[in-house]
Amino acid sequence: MSRETCSCGRKSHILHLAGGRAGDLIKGENELLGDIFFKRVINDLIEGGYDCIEGYRVEQIDYNQFQVYLVTEESLFNQITDNLISIVRQGLGPKVEVNVVLTDEIPPLQSGKTRTFYSHI
Repeated sequence: MSRETCSCGRKSHILHLAGGRAGDLIKGENELLGDIFFKRVINDLIEGGYDCIEGYRVEQIDYNQFQVYLVTEESLFNQITDNLISIVRQGLGPKVEVNVVLTDEIPPLQSGKTRTFYSHI
């Protein structure tokens, strides 16, 4: 909190916000989305019959580039990948690149934390 003149002209206390999880925002060239987008993508896949998805994490590498780590059955991996990419492109646009990696476990971030979405930008 500080006592300074606000740009609106008021002289009451100003609350400065610090922190937050900017890494939980999907950054587009013209907009921001919450990470709930990918939670819905995975939910759509599970409701569509791919209930073998045991875990995932999405990393945004660039504005139109995503890496998806997926823990699932190897025999269904290609089908799930095709559907996942289709759903993501429907929501984020046809230019989006999605690389899906089959993994036995979700690797932790450098911080040691495990999250379902992380942005590198």
